[in-house]
Amino acid sequence: MSQESSGGVRVVDTRGMVCPYPSFEAARALKQASRGEVVQLITDSEESARTSIPQVLERNGVEFKVEFKLEQKQDYWVITFRKP
Repeated sequence: MSQESSGGVRVVDTRGMVCPYPSFEAARALKQASRGEVVQLITDSEESARTSIPQVLERNGVEFKVEFKLEQKQDYWVITFRKP
C-alpha cells in the first residue's frame, strides 16, 4: 500500500491487496484525513470497489464516486471522496 499527495489530493494505492484490506485502508485514510481533504483510493479488487469500500464510506456519511479504469490491460477502480 502506498500513500502520496498529488495536487492536494491524498492518493492511497491498494492494488494487489485482496478484500477486505482495501476497505481497511479506506477507513484508515478517512480517519487520518483532515476535514475537507480529498482522498483517492485505488484498488484492483472488484469486491472492494463495488461493495466493501462503499459500505465503509456510507456508514460514515461520506459522499464518494467510483470510477472504473483500464490502462495497459490493467483493470482498477478509483474511489474519490472528501472528508466531511
